[in-house]
Amino acid sequence: MDVNASGGLPAAATITASSAAVTATATATLSTTTAMKAILLALLISFISLINLRKRSSKLKSTGIAKNAALPLPPSPPSWPVIGNLPDIIRRKPVFRWVHHLMKEMNTDICLIRLGNTNIIPVLDPAIAREMLKRQDAIFANRPYTVGSHALSGGYMTTAVVPYNDQWRKMRKVLTSEIICPARHKWMHDKRAEEADNLVFYVHNHSGPGKSVNIRTATQHYCGNVIRKMMFSRRFFGEPTPDGGPGPMEVEHVAAVFTALKYLYSFCISDYLPFLRGKERLVEESDIGSLNYVKACARESFRLHPMSPFNVPHVAGYFIPKGSHAMLSRYGLGRNPKAWADPLRYDPERHLKDGVEVVLTEHDLRFISFSTGRRGCVAALLGTCMTTMLLARLIQCFTWSPPGNARGIDLTEKEDELVLVSPLTATAVPRLAPHLYPTITN
Repeated sequence: MDVNASGGLPAAATITASSAAVTATATATLSTTTAMKAILLALLISFISLINLRKRSSKLKSTGIAKNAALPLPPSPPSWPVIGNLPDIIRRKPVFRWVHHLMKEMNTDICLIRLGNTNIIPVLDPAIAREMLKRQDAIFANRPYTVGSHALSGGYMTTAVVPYNDQWRKMRKVLTSEIICPARHKWMHDKRAEEADNLVFYVHNHSGPGKSVNIRTATQHYCGNVIRKMMFSRRFFGEPTPDGGPGPMEVEHVAAVFTALKYLYSFCISDYLPFLRGKERLVEESDIGSLNYVKACARESFRLHPMSPFNVPHVAGYFIPKGSHAMLSRYGLGRNPKAWADPLRYDPERHLKDGVEVVLTEHDLRFISFSTGRRGCVAALLGTCMTTMLLARLIQCFTWSPPGNARGIDLTEKEDELVLVSPLTATAVPRLAPHLYPTITN
């Protein structure tokens, strides 16, 4: 091998070694610079957070809320500085199942989850829920400004998510005086009756041995038609189908708007046929007051299989940090063993009391159907009529059984939401005299 005059390594090797040394030095310098930038960024964020905390503390004192500072905050899981539990909700999907599992591990009915500078307060206890929506209703009447609520409401154009302000009061007034009012409800009676007949017509066309009915489609179609008749005086988007079912435009629209009606999915419908009216005529809205067992079935399904894991967020005011998003857990309230004996068992009779009419609202907030308080649902009466008539007509007019050779109904929920993995289908067999089944009305 050639060497230079001084007996050292070849010139090329010397240059390569020098280049490697320079590269290593540059890399080390770059790494040190990056690390210093990261440290400075962390210090800057911490400094800003401290300033915000001082401002917040001063604001609390100036508004007279500091006296509650001595009260303990709800228990909370370990969290990161500044970002709180954001990594947890990113890594652990679905979030609502993680929250309920976390609260079970913590053995608590209320907790505080920090997401950046926002506190999320999930609640499972009916007593705490009543404190929020009854005794301290004015404090918890607000709604938070969020990207999701803004997008879903078309820029806060719905009463459900708009913050508690003059705009909400105007919209609420229009709803209660012009749309969801006693006069309009009475005017809509015949239209709701038509849709109850159309529901029976549609199911009747798909009934019989070897056939099956998609109950999710039937219930969504019924509810959508009632709302469209109330708002637009028509029941279809596009042209109707011969069997009375939804057309393509309707299917697309309903799939985007409606969630599955859980109160039909939690039990075998045919078990309750003996408790309905006789076979001489179809059940009507005038019978609702006496259909206690049907309403008990609906209540029990609202309790055990709610439409969503949490209620719409409320913004807290005083006894927990101001600006917190207090969220009542529909899922947790209905399954709380402190409020319900054997909470995972479907038992409509738990809602029956001698001489007392069953209602679908729950004033003690042991579960949530139409909510309550200032932000309660203004259409509770309409919802009660639609729910009861839907369930009563399906049970009265048809004998239901699992489709084909299936031995039971699969009630497995999707992992990331509370709807069934597959829509509920069942075989319907007419049980009334043929002349009682209505023809379609458009």
